[in-house]
Amino acid sequence: MQIWLDVYDANGNKLGEGPVFAVMDAEIRRVLDGGGSWSARVPGADKRAGELLQAERRVKLWGEIRGEVRLLGEGIIRRARLSETASGLTYEVGGPDIVDELKRRNVLLARIYNQRTVAEVCADLVGLVPGWSVTVEAGIADEVIDARFDGVTVLKALQEIVGRYGYHLRLSATTSKLLEVGSFGGASGLRINRVEMATREALANRALLMVQQISREEISEDAYNWVLPLGAGEGEAALTLEGCTRTEPYAVQQMTGADGRVLYFLQDAGSVGEYGEIRKVAQWKEIAPLSNSAADIENAANALYDAAVEALIRHKEPQQVYGVTVQQTTEAIVPGDTVLMDYRAQVEQGDGTRWDYLRVNGNYTVLEVRERINLDNSATVLEISNVDRYPETVAQRVVNGIEQIELRNLKPGIVSSTRSYVYDREIAPGFAAQVPIEFTDATLRLLRVRVRLKTSPFRVTASAAAGGGDHRHRVFTFIYGTQVLPPVADNPYLARDGSNNVMYAKLQTTGTDIYTYDASGTHTHALDYGISDDVQTPSGVTLRLNGTDRTMELTGAASLAGGGGNLDVVLDAGALSNLITGAAGGLRQVHVLEVRCAGGQGRAEVTVEIFETTQAIRLS
Repeated sequence: MQIWLDVYDANGNKLGEGPVFAVMDAEIRRVLDGGGSWSARVPGADKRAGELLQAERRVKLWGEIRGEVRLLGEGIIRRARLSETASGLTYEVGGPDIVDELKRRNVLLARIYNQRTVAEVCADLVGLVPGWSVTVEAGIADEVIDARFDGVTVLKALQEIVGRYGYHLRLSATTSKLLEVGSFGGASGLRINRVEMATREALANRALLMVQQISREEISEDAYNWVLPLGAGEGEAALTLEGCTRTEPYAVQQMTGADGRVLYFLQDAGSVGEYGEIRKVAQWKEIAPLSNSAADIENAANALYDAAVEALIRHKEPQQVYGVTVQQTTEAIVPGDTVLMDYRAQVEQGDGTRWDYLRVNGNYTVLEVRERINLDNSATVLEISNVDRYPETVAQRVVNGIEQIELRNLKPGIVSSTRSYVYDREIAPGFAAQVPIEFTDATLRLLRVRVRLKTSPFRVTASAAAGGGDHRHRVFTFIYGTQVLPPVADNPYLARDGSNNVMYAKLQTTGTDIYTYDASGTHTHALDYGISDDVQTPSGVTLRLNGTDRTMELTGAASLAGGGGNLDVVLDAGALSNLITGAAGGLRQVHVLEVRCAGGQGRAEVTVEIFETTQAIRLS
């Protein structure tokens, strides 16, 4: 058995005149959906190894096992330790596997994918890291997704995608710097069996993995079968399944929360029947509408559904995790594939009977592979599970929580907000009061519109007054040719006294009206201040929204204030909000509320209060 290393610089240039052959032992850890690790030990007296194995250099580990040469793994040197013991001088090196390069490139801000295929998104992300490529399983390559990433690493962005949609990622076992994305789960063709005696045939069977050591852990702490999913946003502003159009494999169900709001949830009926209802409120803060359009809100709700479904499927039953140590594997066991486990172990009871303390038969997903190789033999430790997910540790929860806090302010904030307007308008028959209720692209979702309508008579604060300036008054009106009583001879004129009584006169004039000759100077009237109300008020008041009469829907009556009088009414907020949300042309426009009256006249005071969630989307 032999192990050796090829060494490269950070740009992929091979260093040295050849491999480092003096490798005493090595360990390679390959994991599903993340980066693994590696380590190797070489003699400390090997000058060439000491010169080549320096920090941040890349290595490829090769091994010859049972006559088969294969690539064991790729990694980055992050630590090097020289140690001297009674057995000699050794040089230990190790670090993360080559997937760590995807952690050192950041997507920066506002990397947005709107209705793009999985293959396009993965290729664009991996393309940010020089020298890397990606393959996507044909079955999912053309699936369309939405995503936005801010301030995360390329690896984290890829992990969010595969976690959200139920896919996986892994490092290729055969090709350098190739990432594989897919549903995986394919059969590896390998079998794990309990072998009482290692026969020649058993040793020659390359598909048979003979167990040296086995452990089992059954975990139900993370299990749940009822989930209330929430996306980006806080409180009322949080994204929910309200706009979701998905129906399979779980129907979106509703219930009324403690505060009266509608809650949208999913549940697995079979799991509930077996284990009882286990509820969880789950958050996916990275899922948010890419814009505030109706289409993007629907896409976000569907993405939230997809993520919740995958989580529910993977948590609806207790997880069984097996740690299995096998010897002399010649095949590269790849995380994400499945192995057939057919294992039966018995123990004798005090009464002489035998009890199967472990009896397993089924396909299990490989979560992690740890190969340990030295010059004499090799062993492989597998972590396999009935569910294709890692059990989450307390440490992982803490790290994820800290990461969410650090990245929280990089995404557009989704918040609840309130705005109010007061409009004072005059109305009369034929003269409607128009009140605009406007929503722009900043509005993500309308929660409620509350409108209060008050009517009152016209009000003035001063009596009418004439302006200053010279003017004259007409004294007599010439009425020649007009029938008058009593008859007046030539040049008849008409005048009126202070009581409006008619007077006739015959004057020696030229037959025109007679005015005073001149003015007495500036002519003014002093203002008479004071509040005065008209005696009329609007009657037969009706309401139109966007040109359609909605009086009955908003007030419960065909018209208001039929006999006049001051009106004070609050419109049905739920009905108004639904009419605005479902209006032709959508929510984001100017909606016009018209107040009309069939009789009378007066003032209409309209108070508009809008409760909404907003998202600060940058518009191009």
